Amino acid sequence: MLYFAYGSNMNSEQMRGRCPSARFQTIARLDGFKLAFPRDSKTWGGGVASIVPDPASHVWGIVYKISDAEQPLLDKYEGFSTQRPALANEYQRVEKRVVGKDGAPIRVLIYVANTQPSPALPSVRYLSQLITGAKHFQLPPEYIAELEKIPVQPK
Repeated sequence: MLYFAYGSNMNSEQMRGRCPSARFQTIARLDGFKLAFPRDSKTWGGGVASIVPDPASHVWGIVYKISDAEQPLLDKYEGFSTQRPALANEYQRVEKRVVGKDGAPIRVLIYVANTQPSPALPSVRYLSQLITGAKHFQLPPEYIAELEKIPVQPK
């Protein structure tokens, strides 16, 4: 399967820890969406990433190839189960089309958060995971600059 990571899973060390088969394929852009932090995470101590529709925006991320056998592992980390009602999940797993670095469309699986009321700002630790991954995979400098401007929780 091809998976589009735009949050903390852009950090390759974290991704390999979750899905050992994960292999980088390309960087990609998801058009018509913007990055948001609509869920709280006890693990991360603040808001965690998702995407929300915005026709004028786009989100950059990483396309990984993951073995089909490891999809349940990724589902578990993302709080998704086909055995629960959709709104009982933390994230929904959906199929989207992203645009690869070479301009070619790519069908990917992506996780989209079920929004919570009044989520917290992301923690410094969480946002640094995103920025570390974005820099490692050389996402566009203007996108990295946008990530670096995201407000975080006070220390």
